[in-house]
Amino acid sequence: MLKDKLPWVDLLSYLEAILRVFNRYGRRDNKYKARIKILVSMLGIEAFQQEVEQEIQQIPKELNRLTDSELSRIASQFLPVVYETLGETDLEFSTHIQNNTDFSDWYDLNVRLHKVSGYRSVVISTKFPNNIPDDVTSEQMRAIADLADRFCFGEIRVTHEQNLVLP
Repeated sequence: MLKDKLPWVDLLSYLEAILRVFNRYGRRDNKYKARIKILVSMLGIEAFQQEVEQEIQQIPKELNRLTDSELSRIASQFLPVVYETLGETDLEFSTHIQNNTDFSDWYDLNVRLHKVSGYRSVVISTKFPNNIPDDVTSEQMRAIADLADRFCFGEIRVTHEQNLVLP
């Protein structure tokens, strides 16, 4: 953790300071090393914290200060989803999963329980055969976005392993 108990009004300034430090010292010349975690590992957490704290002093306090109205505007973009009440599974699905081993294997590997009864989350791997890992084409992403619009309120999330989740 870089900073314990950061006031929310200072969040944008703090993020800007982190990006400034990364822009100054980060490895932009190598796409595999162009990550903040690589820079933190290289400098060490204490040195990285020091650099960020020095940089934050250079940013005018009022420049990126979050306000209540801005926080409300942002929060309005993340309203809770209204779910329908669904049963656990239907007979057609149960029959299909019993009779199709490929689908059953895929389901066991990629489908997770959801916090709302009757719903499931689906993991979509970004490691496609004969393709660069974690490289999704625009056509594939459009198809995934269509699935998200159809089945999960237009939401797609990215995991720490760079897979996609339809929540």
